[in-house]
Amino acid sequence: VAANAPAAVRENAAPAELAVAEAAAEGPAEDAAGGATSPAAEAAARMAATIEATAVLFPALLAIVAMGGGWLAWVWYHRVSSHPIGRPARPFREFRFSDHLVWLVVLAGGLAIAPLPEGWGIAGANLLVFLLALYAGRGLAVIQSALVPAPLGLAMLLSVVALLLLPLAVVVCALIGLADTWLDLRRRMAPPEGASP
Repeated sequence: VAANAPAAVRENAAPAELAVAEAAAEGPAEDAAGGATSPAAEAAARMAATIEATAVLFPALLAIVAMGGGWLAWVWYHRVSSHPIGRPARPFREFRFSDHLVWLVVLAGGLAIAPLPEGWGIAGANLLVFLLALYAGRGLAVIQSALVPAPLGLAMLLSVVALLLLPLAVVVCALIGLADTWLDLRRRMAPPEGASP
C-alpha cells in the first residue's frame, strides 16, 4: 500500500502494512559510508517477511492457541467450579496422544516440501506447524516428568535458560516429543514397582 496507491486503499490498510509499504517505497537507502541499506529499511523488510509468514501459517497458529486455551479453560473450570461437570484434565506431565500421529507429521512434511500447487504446500506447512507444536508439548511433558525429583532451583534455572533460548528450546522439546513416540521415555524414567519416588 504505497503512498501512490488510491486513497480508498490507503484508508483500509492496517498501520503495519502502511509502515512496510512506505519503507519499501523509499527504496534501499544507502548510507554515506559504504552503500549499506538503512536500519529502517532492513527492519521494514524483516517485518514484511514476518507478517507474510504469520499470514500463511495463521490457521495453524489459531489452532494451537485454541487448543491451549481450551485446555487452560477446562483446568480453571474444574478449579473454580463448586460442582464441575466431567472429569478434570490429567496433569500436564501425563500429556500424550496416539503414536500413529507421527505418520501425519511425515505426510505434512512431504506436502510442505513437495513441488505441488501452492495451496497444498500451505496446507502441509500449517499441518506440520500444528503437529510439531503438539510434539513440542509432549516433549515438554516428558521434561516435566523428568524434573519431578529434581530440586526446584534446577527447574527454575532450566526455565530461565529455555526462555532465553526459546527457538532452540521449542525445537528440543519437539525432538524429545518425537523421540517419546518410539522410546516411551516416561516409562523408562519411572521408578521400579514398589520404590518410592
